[in-house]
Amino acid sequence: MIAVRKAGVRTLGEIASRADLSRQALELLAEADALRSLGLDRRAGLWAVKGMAPETRVEIEAPLLALMGAPPEGAIQLPPMALPLHVAEDYRTTSLSLKAHPCTFFRPLLKKMGAATAAGLKGMADGRRVSVGGLVLIRQRPGTAKGVVFITLEDETGSANAVVWADVFTANRRVVMSSSFLVVHGRLQRAGEVIHVVAERFTDLTGRLAQLKEAEAAPSRPAMSPRLGRSRDFH
Repeated sequence: MIAVRKAGVRTLGEIASRADLSRQALELLAEADALRSLGLDRRAGLWAVKGMAPETRVEIEAPLLALMGAPPEGAIQLPPMALPLHVAEDYRTTSLSLKAHPCTFFRPLLKKMGAATAAGLKGMADGRRVSVGGLVLIRQRPGTAKGVVFITLEDETGSANAVVWADVFTANRRVVMSSSFLVVHGRLQRAGEVIHVVAERFTDLTGRLAQLKEAEAAPSRPAMSPRLGRSRDFH
């Protein structure tokens, strides 16, 4: 496909035929919002792909059907996808988004809870009681750490690290191990440039992630789990 693009093709049909891509492959590309350079966003791209022949090789495998041609179809004005839904679909298909961070849409809620941004922790004093929320990127429980769990959260400003002592982990095991969107409440601890939050309690906001998808139905899938991705957990 890269070679075909370098050759100068600029339409979906040209790429499909010259790169010998099946409709399933094209649908996956459209769902991942990979057709924007052709002037097709996720929804328009998926609509265009589904309007093509059942398989793009129809000219070779079913030449009589190809000669008949497809019936004419009038122009369709598709409703635009809301940005939160685009971001949710980005995470579902590629595990990241370049459009926005999910926490951007929940910042008013996080502010109401008193949660600072990850970047905001850098200006806070050692020992201050703080809250910070974000998507759970990493959980680590090294064998040499005597039961201590380390969590890395990510919001729209960066990442924040939390330390969960063994007794706190035991009391909150389910939330710590299963949450995708988590607020950690505790005390800030800093040593030079190293900053982390010593966790005392947690608020699980994972269920809130479903709100990104509630504005409208996803373009090709039924209702899904509120999780946007899986953390990288190590033991």
